[in-house]
Amino acid sequence: MAATISSIDHVEHQLQQHTLTRRLRSDARLSESRYYQKVPRSMRSEMFTAGSLVAPGKVTVPPLAFYETGGGSFYLILYLGASVAGYPGMAHGGLLATMMDEGLAGCASAALPKRVAVTLCLSIDYRKPAPTDSFYVLKARTIKVDGNAAWVEGRLEILEGNTSQAGEVVVEGRGHYLEPPSTRGLYSLI
Repeated sequence: MAATISSIDHVEHQLQQHTLTRRLRSDARLSESRYYQKVPRSMRSEMFTAGSLVAPGKVTVPPLAFYETGGGSFYLILYLGASVAGYPGMAHGGLLATMMDEGLAGCASAALPKRVAVTLCLSIDYRKPAPTDSFYVLKARTIKVDGNAAWVEGRLEILEGNTSQAGEVVVEGRGHYLEPPSTRGLYSLI
C-alpha cells in the first residue's frame, strides 16, 4: 500500500522527532543536511535517487544527514516505504545497495575539499532481510583520504519499525570514491 499525504506528514514528523535525530542535533561536532535538497529542482525529475525514489511509499521523505567535516562520523536517517520491496515486506537488495552507495558517497563528500564524490568501487555484504515501512540509520566513516580520493566503510541498521529488530545490521559496505577534476554541473550531497 503506497503512502498517503497524511502518512508522508507522519513519517516526516517521526523523522524530525526521533530520539536519534535529537541526539545527533545536540552533538556540536556534527553538521546537519537534508539529503538531495542541494540538487536543483530542474534536475530532480531526471535523477533516480533525488527524483523517482523520493516519493510516497518509497524513500517517503528526503533523508537527514549528520556529518563531521573530514568524514569522521556520518549518519543518514531514512525511511523505506512498502513500494520498495523485492518481496512483500522486504526491501529490494538493489535499493539497499543504492542507499549504501548514497550514504557512503555522502561520507566521502564530507572528507573531500569540494564536497563532491563519485563512486569508483562499491562492495556490499547483505546480512539479513530489511523490512519495509521502517526507519534505518546508515552509519559510516572515512577510513582513508589520499588527495582527491576517499575510502569509506559503513553499515545500514534497522532503526525502528519492528522494534524487536532495532539495531540489527542489514547491510555492510565499503567504497572507494573520487572527487572528479571538475565538479561543474555536479552537486554535493551534504
